[in-house]
Amino acid sequence: MVTKQRLIPVLHYGPLHSLRGPSEQQSSKDAAHTWRQSREPSSFAPVDDDHPIKGLMHKADRAFERNDRYRSQSFKETVDKYRRQYGRHPPPGFKEWYKFARERGVYDIDAFDQIYEDLRPFWSVPPRVLRRYAAHASDDAAHGIAVVRIRRGRVSGWRSEMLESVSEWLPDMDIPINRMEEPRVVVPWEDMQVMLRVERRTRSLNESGVEDGFTQDMDCLWRPGEQDPEPQWLKSWNPFLHPEEHDTHSPTTSPDYSWFDHANKPFMDLAAKACPPESFARHPDSPSAQRTAEKGYKTELGGFTTDVNLASDLCTVGPTIAGLHDMLSAPASMLVTQKLVPVFSERKTSVNSDILFPARYEDRRGDRYDAQDIGWDDKDDMLFWRGDADNGEEQTSIIQQQRLVDMTNTTALAKTTTPILALDTITGNYTLHAFHPAPFAQNHTDVGFATSAGPSHPKYLLDIDGRSKSNPWRSILHSRSLGIEATIFKKWYTERLVGWRHYVPLDNRFDDLYSLLTYFVGLETPPLTLPRHDNEAYKLAHQGREWAAKVLRREDMDIYLFRLLLEYGRLIDDRRALIGFVGDGGAEMEEFDRRVGAVPL
Repeated sequence: MVTKQRLIPVLHYGPLHSLRGPSEQQSSKDAAHTWRQSREPSSFAPVDDDHPIKGLMHKADRAFERNDRYRSQSFKETVDKYRRQYGRHPPPGFKEWYKFARERGVYDIDAFDQIYEDLRPFWSVPPRVLRRYAAHASDDAAHGIAVVRIRRGRVSGWRSEMLESVSEWLPDMDIPINRMEEPRVVVPWEDMQVMLRVERRTRSLNESGVEDGFTQDMDCLWRPGEQDPEPQWLKSWNPFLHPEEHDTHSPTTSPDYSWFDHANKPFMDLAAKACPPESFARHPDSPSAQRTAEKGYKTELGGFTTDVNLASDLCTVGPTIAGLHDMLSAPASMLVTQKLVPVFSERKTSVNSDILFPARYEDRRGDRYDAQDIGWDDKDDMLFWRGDADNGEEQTSIIQQQRLVDMTNTTALAKTTTPILALDTITGNYTLHAFHPAPFAQNHTDVGFATSAGPSHPKYLLDIDGRSKSNPWRSILHSRSLGIEATIFKKWYTERLVGWRHYVPLDNRFDDLYSLLTYFVGLETPPLTLPRHDNEAYKLAHQGREWAAKVLRREDMDIYLFRLLLEYGRLIDDRRALIGFVGDGGAEMEEFDRRVGAVPL
């Protein structure tokens, strides 16, 4: 197809919706994250051409806007949608959570599918057993688990300040939090399918006898000086039984979490067991399996990521990147279990059964991306990345970060070429061409492990995986630069972001890095030519910042935590089949929705 390059009038991408509803309360610090609606112009008009990225952006816009149209607008709509999606009544306290969320300006009251996916398999484990596991997870410091405890609405323990704003509404519970950098739970696929079938059997929308309240004074919660022994179910558990049919009495020994050390061993040996039998991870030596997997998440022309979930799914890409990522190749530390035990982690891969938990780490690097940031046209036309300064020189041993540094090192690149998508000057089509990246890297990348500041205002900010859970991604999204991300990890907010709408997804092999950069920056190095797509980059940066100001605020972390722990509180309740919110809130919630104005429009 001949590529037609015609310039169309410059579009100013205004906000999709106003950022504040009548009830939204933002702190002064959060206000700095809000898009200032400066309508800053971009020097370049959009390019009307047939580059694959244009199609990816259009597809992402349509998917985002379709989902945006169906947000629940009232409490009644919210509970109705909950029941349709999950086959259950909302948990006790749902009405209080809804008020909490609306009063803090939640944008999408339905965007909590990640919680549902994380907790589904735990319906197959008896509540008393979950409480025992959680209560004593920190008994051995070598296990790397800290426990936050809630009693009578008061919270104590490691990083307990995270829950102070929501603990008054939560039942008594012990919350085991992963202190290690890597996720901890990898359940074999066959076992997980049994657990998910049990979960489906427990769904019910029966209203008879269902109470909107948690059970008080349950046993097996942690108490000073008390050691709860192992429940009998660990010895003779039949996963096909209904959870309430298990015998959880006659304990004999301490809880067994079955932790084992997998450090310095290939993670894919373990991860593959959590993948479907037909997956590429189970057949890593099959070229046809690899080709089939790659077709599912890469464009045929240019190799750009089309499906962010598949591109980070270890069952799909694991064998391909097994030697290219530090955690997959030989993790420096990894203490894991194949049992389904409750562990709350800040990040996990597609094969982990950890429960995602919002991080509270402050990222000081974000300060320079935010309040004092400048307009798009005044930024340096550079890609910027720095290794995590917290780990200093040790960062150079991280495989994926060292690869990135090598790929942008002009000395190392002096005699190398890489394929990029550029215009054929004869046909006008986009085709692959051999590209010498060294001069381009010299002029448009600033990548390294040094702690120096680099360009004062880079236009493109890159985030890739490191050992530290503290990363700059949320700060990047709040900035006025364009975020580019390559990761195998999910965080609590991952499902809220749409690749090619709010940021640019980069393949974990980084093989599309220069095709991406030359697309946005442009190229005029005969015989290669590529129009500058500056307006498209600006649009993505604008939309990413605008969206982060709506759904990645500090308030959104509190709202997520509150909802997560209500759902978890029901799971660990002995009467979990008989507690929940029934009805639709009636006149009380209709009046509340009128008062707060429901969602921001």
